[in-house]
Amino acid sequence: MLALHSLSCGPVPGPVSYTRCIVNGVRFHTKDRESRRNTQNSGIVVEGNHLDDVIDFYGVLVDIIRLDYVRDKHVLLFKCEWFDVDKRKARIVDRLWYSADPYVLANQAKQVFYINDPKLGLNWRVVQRFNHRHIFSEDIDVTNILDDPEMVHEDDAYQDEELTNIQSTVLNVDGDGVRALHREGVIAEVV
Repeated sequence: MLALHSLSCGPVPGPVSYTRCIVNGVRFHTKDRESRRNTQNSGIVVEGNHLDDVIDFYGVLVDIIRLDYVRDKHVLLFKCEWFDVDKRKARIVDRLWYSADPYVLANQAKQVFYINDPKLGLNWRVVQRFNHRHIFSEDIDVTNILDDPEMVHEDDAYQDEELTNIQSTVLNVDGDGVRALHREGVIAEVV
């Protein structure tokens, strides 16, 4: 009931804008922030209605806006540029639509990657969906994301363990069958 009261009072003046956030354990970056990186975290897909059909809207994240409400409640909105959806599997990236309706609730968005389509040309992308690993903590307060020194260093790729000495083993197939792969001097660990 308190949440409903907070929403009914309207947002506090002065929305806050961010270039990155974590929603449902998935990291999102804006298109501008992503332009300075090797990774891609701004691809968005949202299910919605177009005419009488339920379709997927594909786009890129342009801005992350937090609307604050009374009683410490807030809502995250994603401002997106939506690609004009074609019947093909690929998406053209220079035709946009729904520019008058760019906002979605952040928790409704799913992340996708756009891969260049060499078959159809430079302006076409193939949409790559994937299952999220949800490796980022949902406890992170989005208000402190820019001031937190821990978050500044999280731009590195996620890796559980650091490999310092990598040895390779060649698989030999001969008349006796296949020999097991193993490294000399390493005790096997059963997990």
